[in-house]
Amino acid sequence: MSIPLDRRSDFSIRINNVTRTRVNGMIQYLGFLNPAHIDRLLVIKPYNEEGGKGYQRPVNQRRTKDLAEYLSHQQAVILPPILLNAAGNWEYTPDNGSGDTGALICTGPASIIDGQHRIEGIKRFLDEYNTEVRIPFCAIHNLDENEEIETFLIVNTTAKPIQKSHVHYLEREHDPISWVASQLATDLHSPFYGITAITGVRQWRRGLPVTLQNLVKMVTILYRKVDPEQIRKEDMLEIALTYFSEIKNTFLEAWEDVKHNGLMQIVVLNALAMVASQMIDSSQGEETADLYTLKQSVANMKGFDWSRERFKGLHGPKGSETIQVELLTHMAKQSARRGTE
Repeated sequence: MSIPLDRRSDFSIRINNVTRTRVNGMIQYLGFLNPAHIDRLLVIKPYNEEGGKGYQRPVNQRRTKDLAEYLSHQQAVILPPILLNAAGNWEYTPDNGSGDTGALICTGPASIIDGQHRIEGIKRFLDEYNTEVRIPFCAIHNLDENEEIETFLIVNTTAKPIQKSHVHYLEREHDPISWVASQLATDLHSPFYGITAITGVRQWRRGLPVTLQNLVKMVTILYRKVDPEQIRKEDMLEIALTYFSEIKNTFLEAWEDVKHNGLMQIVVLNALAMVASQMIDSSQGEETADLYTLKQSVANMKGFDWSRERFKGLHGPKGSETIQVELLTHMAKQSARRGTE
């Protein structure tokens, strides 16, 4: 990947089945690269390149490993095109003497504007597996160095990454936890229906105090002592629905009044999941939790102070653990009081 940019005449590579397009007067070529030509055709300009015209970040080896792992499990590989600057080194030759379908004659390398991790991940994959991958590309005919850097900045500062919640929703059919969380967000009978942001961030003013990502974390905590092989996802959903519906119905005002109560704060929901997880332990030989016991545990929470002020300053796992201890202490007292009545 470190071919000097001034090498122009020591090789010539032909890329067939290329489409030529024009966008705002800029000539672009769309096609597929042969992986065997990667090292000869492509270069990366690191940010610390001599001359001050480099811009690429160091390659993140973890990302390349993840991509190689992803490719190894796919029957059909779909990759977004890498973006290149041919820098005038790739000349277009139309089929039949004219038209926008033809071939590229490459007498020099193109620089990677966007897609260096895809390329490195593909190379890693090809080193480990004896297979073929077609690499889609979009090559701009000729950008000068300043235009190339400007294009890199536009691509990497204006693109909006997909939210983790969106990813979980798309993976729901392959991941039981994501499936349960998605059902909690979309089931009409779920206490989280209509208040969960599925593809975006929390929006308190719009009545979306939780995200699907938050529910995934909550469900993960709820089943942290469970062997996924020992419980069906439908049973997991029933337990979660029963438990959190009981909480909503028992503390309806605190559930709905998010301005003054902290019941819908993530740190609190995770603490509630921690409490229930002690009653959902497949290692004890129980395939499903006792739903009556779950409901009884919620009854023992009556009288607990859910006001936002009491949870101020509590964040993350430590905050949830603190709330869990307070809840369990309160529940034990309530249970003892009932026993003496």
